[in-house]
Amino acid sequence: MDDDVRERAEEAAEVNALFNALKHDSDAQVGAIMGPLMGENPEFREYGDRIAGVIAPVVERVNGMDAAEKRERLAKLAPEKVEELDAEDEDDDQVLPDLPSAVKPGSTNPDSQARQDAEKYDEVRMRMAPNPNGPWHLGSARMPSVIGTYKELYDGWMLCRFDDTDPETKRPDLDAYDEILDAVDYLGFEPDEVVTASDRVAVYYDHARELIDLGGAYTCSCSGEAFSEMKNSGEACPHRDKNVETVREEFESMVAGEYDSGEMVLRVKTDITHKNPALRDFVAFRMVDTPHPREAAAEYRCWPMLDFQSGIDDHLTGITHIIRGVDLQDSAKRQAFVYDYLGWEYPEVVHWGHVQTDAYDVPMSTSTIKALIEAGGLDGWDDPRAPT
Repeated sequence: MDDDVRERAEEAAEVNALFNALKHDSDAQVGAIMGPLMGENPEFREYGDRIAGVIAPVVERVNGMDAAEKRERLAKLAPEKVEELDAEDEDDDQVLPDLPSAVKPGSTNPDSQARQDAEKYDEVRMRMAPNPNGPWHLGSARMPSVIGTYKELYDGWMLCRFDDTDPETKRPDLDAYDEILDAVDYLGFEPDEVVTASDRVAVYYDHARELIDLGGAYTCSCSGEAFSEMKNSGEACPHRDKNVETVREEFESMVAGEYDSGEMVLRVKTDITHKNPALRDFVAFRMVDTPHPREAAAEYRCWPMLDFQSGIDDHLTGITHIIRGVDLQDSAKRQAFVYDYLGWEYPEVVHWGHVQTDAYDVPMSTSTIKALIEAGGLDGWDDPRAPT
């Protein structure tokens, strides 16, 4: 690293450290400013292993200033950053939209319909459902922050449920469970209860059996390609009309691990001519040869799909309001078929969009970051090029 690069890194670090300290009303941290520094100055990335040592003294110097000195210095170096801070202070007055069918405690004048709707629930119960397949990235912080804030606004209840029922494609990271809880605590929130889906596999089996007995599910040994062709043409699978006894027997063989991956699935019987092919007789359980990394769940080979597992858990834990991405709208529609069979009422759903940022070259995706680390494209979860 030559003197010019070092000088520019120090100048950029000072601006970011001043901004960070003023924004959060606390000492700046080297780790917290590395991401923005690298995002705004991609030419520094080739010096990633040395930049931290260069900027640490700068951060220490900034932390030695009082608030007035920091603001004065930032105004001199980057007046637009002071304007950004002032604009953010104004934006702090914005609030989350009201939840449907819910009234905040102490609300003085809710309309009559809102109060009537709110009587459906004794309390607002929400869940965050992280997949513990790796440490969180920056985008992950939105889920506990929004749900935790709603919990506070409505004096509600929050569940943290680890949706870890995919031991292969999104294989759980054993360290991630505690790391995620630590991250939630760091953000200033605390779940009222923590559950792990892989501890509840027997519960999902029991509800699958109930669904089978109701005629709402069938076992299918079609190849994925063959079923896809039939589904897309609105043609029923030849296994769809099996009698309940046969379906139950074959499902018990799935539970016993007597099939290999891809040999047998359990499908929810929906509408094979539904206008949305994604909702036609979707898979509820499949066989997975790869053992789960948690010892307590390593024996299972028959695993529920996320839509089935989360739908069952949402009902059993009394969830009243679900916040999920707009890309998961089909999930609610799939789960509604299961709820109809079981005679359950579906929770309220609020959809939100994706977090977008161009500050990093790496997408905010745990699976993508993990793949890049394994391929040597990133040095680890704390690589400053990653949004972690």
